[in-house]
Amino acid sequence: MGEALSTPFERLRAAAAGLKVPEAVRATMAAPPSDPIPGQVWRAAWQRTVLILTVLDVAETHVTAIPTSLDVRYHDDTTLLLPKDSSTLQQPLALWYGLREDLPWCVLDRQVAQVAAPLPAQAPTTAASPPPDHQAWGTAIPSPAAPAAEYRAALFDKTADLAEAHWAPGGSGDLSGLLVGHGMTTRILTELLSITPDQALALRRGQMPVTPEQADILAPRLDLTTDAVLDANPALPQELVHELSRPVRRPQLRALASQLRLTEYQVRTGAAFGSYTLAARQDPGAGPAPDWPARVDRYFQLCLQEKRP
Repeated sequence: MGEALSTPFERLRAAAAGLKVPEAVRATMAAPPSDPIPGQVWRAAWQRTVLILTVLDVAETHVTAIPTSLDVRYHDDTTLLLPKDSSTLQQPLALWYGLREDLPWCVLDRQVAQVAAPLPAQAPTTAASPPPDHQAWGTAIPSPAAPAAEYRAALFDKTADLAEAHWAPGGSGDLSGLLVGHGMTTRILTELLSITPDQALALRRGQMPVTPEQADILAPRLDLTTDAVLDANPALPQELVHELSRPVRRPQLRALASQLRLTEYQVRTGAAFGSYTLAARQDPGAGPAPDWPARVDRYFQLCLQEKRP
């Protein structure tokens, strides 16, 4: 984002720095992350994109959210303007309904506040649509050169970046065929990867994925890159992907990323394959569905203890 586009956000940061943070907000941000619910104000963060948003609806794989700003000078005719007593932030808010978007759970970082007032389901359909009690719709942006247009464009770009966030490999399921086609017998896999014969057999049958570390070892034997080997893994269970996308996992991911000096993206992918492998080692056949929260907890417990100096 260029200097011109960042100017409104610099003004917003400067304004926020001078605010007295209400105790309710301090308590909310200090509390352990939890799953989102409608009416909450969250900080979303993915790679270099950071945005404040209000959750309107929650689904299994995504949340419907509205970009939200403290600087109510900027708005358009689909922006809902809330008075300062309508949320625990105790500051006026601008909710850009025209930029509402479905965002994956994995971008949610930390709850910031709670909106007390009921929120409308959508922006007004006509200029005459009445706003909710004690709320008001903004006014149309007068021209493309207006500061509000610049501000809206910056919010649009950030929201679009968050909507495209993705971390889980697709998983083609071709690993078994690759191993068999390259003569990777159970004995070779056992010795090469330092695993048990049962685990090696599960790999050859496509019942267990390889981890990033194992993919590094296998890649030259299969004439592939490490990423290509990982992409050939069995598809990750959606329940596991969801578990590692929950906000409660971000402190664990960041702690492990700091210890290993890796990115959060790398650690999240490693945690997915590591947790999947732990489950497959216990029961490589068709058994009851694994307790993914417990598996992920165990994975982080083992890794953080193992890497602790």
